Amino acid sequence: MKKIRLTIFLILLIPTFLFSQLIKQKDSIITEMCNEIANTKNFSDSLRIQFAYTKHLYPYLAKFKDEKIDSIGMSIYYRFQRNCSEFIEILNRLELNKSDWEQLEKGHKPKSKLSKRKCRRLNEFRDLSYFEYNGDKVNVELKDGIWTDFFLDGTYSKLSFKWTDDCEFELEFIESNNETRKSFSNKGDTYNYSLILENDNAFVVITQIPNENNYLKFKIYTK
Repeated sequence: MKKIRLTIFLILLIPTFLFSQLIKQKDSIITEMCNEIANTKNFSDSLRIQFAYTKHLYPYLAKFKDEKIDSIGMSIYYRFQRNCSEFIEILNRLELNKSDWEQLEKGHKPKSKLSKRKCRRLNEFRDLSYFEYNGDKVNVELKDGIWTDFFLDGTYSKLSFKWTDDCEFELEFIESNNETRKSFSNKGDTYNYSLILENDNAFVVITQIPNENNYLKFKIYTK
């Protein structure tokens, strides 16, 4: 009986272990690619990405079966954006910004001009929205400590919401069936936000790129 229970335990544990190892491998590859991009600033943006992919990504993907290469490659691409500010800067130069997102001067984080009372008004709005970089509108439901994003393609992302200071809050990734979001974040990843202004039915928000001293500014709309 004990042997049967042990076997069942191992069957349950092994997929979790392998998934954890895959995440570590992906993040390691991303770190190597980010370093490659940082060390090739004398080349054009397209060549910098090409060097990083050829030297690090393609050899890694060659280890997998053909039917898995596309999904693994896309998951690395999206998480690459999360973990490498140099890559984000390149994409921003290559892609047209159709929203109100703005990258701030490195290391510069504006101070909030709102009181705690005004910031906490965010709790009064169950239905919020914001725009993605490409201009797509994302509707948000904030209810019972859960922040849920609803995307144009019918998919969603769910995160836990909690205040960490008078005008600062944290979102912790729980789950998503959106291809970009579930590749961008792992369960338990956290993101910090600061409300600095309120105007035109919107809060002006500052968020930090994870593991970087870079900040982005955008708006969360209340109507």
